[in-house]
Amino acid sequence: MIRTTQANLIKAYEVNIEEKNKTLYNIGDSLSRLRQTYGVIDPEKQTEAITKSAVDAEANFYRSRAKYDILKKNANISADTIAQLEATMRGYEEEMKKGGEMLKRYNLGFNSVSAMKEFYEQERDQLSRDKQRFLQLRIAYGTKISAIHLVEDARVPIMKSRPKRSIIIGSALLISLLFSVIGVLLFENYKNLSLQHAHEAA
Repeated sequence: MIRTTQANLIKAYEVNIEEKNKTLYNIGDSLSRLRQTYGVIDPEKQTEAITKSAVDAEANFYRSRAKYDILKKNANISADTIAQLEATMRGYEEEMKKGGEMLKRYNLGFNSVSAMKEFYEQERDQLSRDKQRFLQLRIAYGTKISAIHLVEDARVPIMKSRPKRSIIIGSALLISLLFSVIGVLLFENYKNLSLQHAHEAA
């Protein structure tokens, strides 16, 4: 009965683990596509870095544009310097646009990737626990365990040691004799008291 139950459990775990492997593969595939689409790799660590990059790119652009606007009006600044400042400003502008687009795309996929990542980790942990339990069942099923555990070899006694019948019989006789004596004494005492009361009444 026990081995039948174990065999059924092992079969159920085999089917369950196979299904979970397929599910985990599909979840992992979906997670990979979401990461590629939105550029979200690790939501917990990546958010700060992407936000900082976008903010820095924007700050660099506005700083370079302010410098360009001021120096462009100065007649003492050469045309080559102004052209170089303008090129730098355009480079920062392009960097700012790309950073903004990246941040926008990142924010659009953040919730989806975070939820899918959490779901993937939960399924992975559950699969790991199922595999461990499956291994334990396989080991238990493959181990032959007797329902009766022999602690010490039984030996047939040569002579009966306890309880000794003679002691039991002797004890019973002594107890009977003791109660008989007590009964006779009580009876004699009651008889003497009755005679004494009869004489006093006469």
